[in-house]
Amino acid sequence: MNLSGVPFVVGYVCIFFCALLGIMWWDRRKQRTRKPFPEDLRLLRMPGEHLWRRVIENDEADLPLWLLVMLIPLPVGAAVLYVVGIFFQSSLVVTAVVTIVVFAFSLLLCARWFQGRLRRRANDYLGFFGERYVAEWLEPLKADGWFIYHDIPCDGATSKFNLDHVAVGPGGIWIVETKTRRKGRARPGFKEHEAFFDGEQVIWPWGEDRSALRQASNNATWLEEWLKKMTGKDYDVSAALTLPGYSVIERKLGAVRVVNPKVLPQVLTGRNKEVLSEEAIDLIRRQLEAKCRNVEY
Repeated sequence: MNLSGVPFVVGYVCIFFCALLGIMWWDRRKQRTRKPFPEDLRLLRMPGEHLWRRVIENDEADLPLWLLVMLIPLPVGAAVLYVVGIFFQSSLVVTAVVTIVVFAFSLLLCARWFQGRLRRRANDYLGFFGERYVAEWLEPLKADGWFIYHDIPCDGATSKFNLDHVAVGPGGIWIVETKTRRKGRARPGFKEHEAFFDGEQVIWPWGEDRSALRQASNNATWLEEWLKKMTGKDYDVSAALTLPGYSVIERKLGAVRVVNPKVLPQVLTGRNKEVLSEEAIDLIRRQLEAKCRNVEY
């Protein structure tokens, strides 16, 4: 029993990918065309920009990784076969059993590792789609003098983060945090499509959560401090947490509103009074637009 063909297979795959990368590099180098956009062109960030970029980057990296992970068990099995064969030359059964067990274990580890990447990609795309969905419900506010910005990049004290949505208009400044969660894990007595807010925590069908509320509140505080730094003026920032796909019941109002995306326009405009003047809106809008206009070709 041997795996003499394994080195050939691995070597062929490596040579193939080297040749492919070389051809791609040469093809790009010899091209005489260039993009039709100015070098300094920057677009506004779209909803879920950082999640979408992560999905694309992972997709580009996953094909060679998939082939690599798929091949790893072969040299592992070949190495084990060679080593075990030396010590148990007289027992083909022991050699075969040990080799098969190690090969199967390495195959399982590689498959589990890659499955984790696939799960993260699925979660990233779910989050991206949820932010796109929320953005569509915020879009009608523009007709009433509101400005909407998405996926605003921020620098925190310890790490970078993003504000999912910021709305600026006559009714004030709002940050909207989106949490898109899958259904199907409801506890007894709960419906899988319902979520509750009791003034202190979000009660999902499968458990309670306070972290999203803290995140929304902290994001509002960060935006207040940033606007103070950029404009020299104090502005109050309100926070909303929205749960796409869930019927949200607010049993008690809290510092952060917790709602379904469909009612966001009513919540943001519900004060029925002008909180910000046109001059203030324009000042804040210019700061946010400068921060969000950073998408390059």
